[in-house]
Amino acid sequence: MNSLKRYELIFLLPILLLSCTSPAEHTNPLDPQSPMFSERARITGTVTGYYAPFRPLRNVEIRLTPEPALAFTDVEGKFALEDLPSGDYELQATVAGYAAALRPIRLAKRQQLNMTIALNGLPHVDSATVITERRLLAANSIRYFLQVENVVAGDPDGINDIKRVVFSAPDFSFSDTLTLVDRARGRWRRQFRQEELPAAAPLPEWPGHGMFIQIEDLPGNKTSAGPFYLARVIQETPEVLAPNNNVVITSPPLLFQWRLGAVPFPFTQEIEIQDVLDPEARTILSGIPPNTTVKSYSGGGLPTAGTYVWTVKIVDAFGNASRSRPAAFQVQ
Repeated sequence: MNSLKRYELIFLLPILLLSCTSPAEHTNPLDPQSPMFSERARITGTVTGYYAPFRPLRNVEIRLTPEPALAFTDVEGKFALEDLPSGDYELQATVAGYAAALRPIRLAKRQQLNMTIALNGLPHVDSATVITERRLLAANSIRYFLQVENVVAGDPDGINDIKRVVFSAPDFSFSDTLTLVDRARGRWRRQFRQEELPAAAPLPEWPGHGMFIQIEDLPGNKTSAGPFYLARVIQETPEVLAPNNNVVITSPPLLFQWRLGAVPFPFTQEIEIQDVLDPEARTILSGIPPNTTVKSYSGGGLPTAGTYVWTVKIVDAFGNASRSRPAAFQVQ
């Protein structure tokens, strides 16, 4: 074979090989000739709690506007929004008990966007009691107390995320913080003395006016509970009779006697005995029926030798109370 024919054969061989090869398969989605090619974008992501260990949140609604795209997170907190045209959007993540998260998004063609969203749990007040107490002092002067009690509050992110709990009475332009008394159970309380309340709004005027409890977490989210209302401020007061005036008692029985006029609502009575030298040492005789005006001390004989003061108070069905002036006696 001469050199010319060999050259022609070498030239024709690649052409023959190419003519026998199958057309290219366009399987890459990024290939414009692929049947799967799309200029649409995609958003995926995970929604978690606000603090470590960033636990996933399920059933979070993921909504994209103005494109009507909607998804919900699964048990792993994951979501996906598919087939999205390029453009500017706002993504909103919402679920009950958490502050909504808003994210502005600009999608380019064929963009694959992955994001993590941390939602802040909203603090909440589960229960609260607002009551009053009227006290008749030794000099026959009267003092009122407003008691905010049994305030149970929480936060999905934990009790340490709660920054403050505030009690307010908007009609009287009054607000003040409550005191955390039980961190493990999430309980707050506060007793406001008469001088801490607005002088222009005596406590007997408060029934019928709404009161609120506002709770704020560390990121600054606030929620409010209420309104709460006072059922009444009791004006009826028991009058102590005996023992009184530091009378000395040397043998049982120890009888407490008092007088009480007509009271137009259901109530019970309660006696409190306090050691003068140890104010924390108190004995309370509670649940005394309303028709009782004499009560025997049920502590197993006389208290130990010392000086004591005692009071009797009436308590309505809501917990509002009115306390007698204190009376003193000695045990020898």
